[in-house]
Amino acid sequence: MSPESFEEMLTGGHPNSLGRTVEVVALVLADRDRLGELYACYQSDDAVVRLRTSNALKAFPAKSRRGWCRSSMVS
Repeated sequence: MSPESFEEMLTGGHPNSLGRTVEVVALVLADRDRLGELYACYQSDDAVVRLRTSNALKAFPAKSRRGWCRSSMVS
């Protein structure tokens, strides 16, 4: 079975809830190479996914973002 995509993880539920956003943040912190996959969720047709993508990206502490380059967000 293949792992769920971030878009699948961020979809569904009440629009005002975080859903599985915290889980997605933990996955990106554990594997920074997945940052581009998260950033790509801004292209989702689902407005809830786009909102939760913003929430996830804002959740990264500035300290953990140090040294992250823009190229890791470009697929």
